[in-house]
Amino acid sequence: MLRPRLPITLLLLAATASAAPPAGGDAAAEPPANSVGRRAAAGATAVAPGLVVHGAGHFVRGETQTGWRLLAAEGVGLGSAVGGVAGLAVTGASPRTMPVFAWMMIHGVGLFGVSYLADIYGSVAGPDGSGRPLLRAPWLALELGHRFVYDPIFDYGHLAIVGAEWRHAFFALEAQGLLAGDDDNQRVRVAPRFRLLGPRPDRPAADGGFVDLRSALVWHRYGTERFSTTLLEVAGRGRLDLQHVGRTLRGAFAEAELGIATGASKHEGFDAEPEELLLGGFAFGLYLGHARDGWGEVALGYDHRHDGYVAGLKAVGLGSGVAGHFTLDARLGLFGPWGVGLEGAIGSAWLGGVSLLYRAGGER
Repeated sequence: MLRPRLPITLLLLAATASAAPPAGGDAAAEPPANSVGRRAAAGATAVAPGLVVHGAGHFVRGETQTGWRLLAAEGVGLGSAVGGVAGLAVTGASPRTMPVFAWMMIHGVGLFGVSYLADIYGSVAGPDGSGRPLLRAPWLALELGHRFVYDPIFDYGHLAIVGAEWRHAFFALEAQGLLAGDDDNQRVRVAPRFRLLGPRPDRPAADGGFVDLRSALVWHRYGTERFSTTLLEVAGRGRLDLQHVGRTLRGAFAEAELGIATGASKHEGFDAEPEELLLGGFAFGLYLGHARDGWGEVALGYDHRHDGYVAGLKAVGLGSGVAGHFTLDARLGLFGPWGVGLEGAIGSAWLGGVSLLYRAGGER
């Protein structure tokens, strides 16, 4: 069995969170009573000068310890990204070492992006943050929705999505199906998951952070084009509540994933061709709302996988198709167990959609 490891981005964030800051760091246990004007100035600093010097907004706000930690995260992220690119160049992207250097590059960029967004958020956030996480996970989650895909290559555009997730203690089983209404195209995914740390249905956690080890079987049929793909994947995914990095980051979280998928593509009338995918990604997100019986979160992220309806990002020049795609995912409880989900993604195609959600169990 693979030894589960917390993805690189979260390990680096956790390391910077525990690092001792330079002299003059925050000493008070409670946030200072910053005025709205000071937070606005800190936010503006984080957006512009903070793009180069992460943590600049927190320095203006007076949260120097968090500022130094975000600056350290920026440096580690840049170093990891540059090291990954250099490693790929030196080894000629050898299959033996390519996954390691690619993960270094992906999560280095992720750490850079997360520390920048965290500086902006923490510079303007109030003492209670944007919301609270679920400390006890729901035992059942259901989804029914619609996705629209704009892709100039394929004929499909409208997709129905049906999903379900059942949890028991540390085990979860997720199933999802997408069915095109205007073309012969179907995608099915079944994914068992093991929660090593974090909220579970049978017991609460201290915060919303988690470590998951999962596998998945994915089957995607392109009936009109007469081919299909089948993939088996293994990945680790983790979440870190950023309040552990700084008190102004209460309500924010970071996620990272790494893994690999292997399988085959089968074209009608031809032999199956082997397929391999490098899985990796990161996200910066916010919990939404503070009501004890509520739930909700929104996350902006990057997914390196190149299959599915969005695939790799198109660009100008030789780099086109190398990167994965960017995602936006929002889920918000409206009344009781019922809620709404919004999804968007940009890669070689554009995807957007809305879902009706149902969650049984779970509490803050």
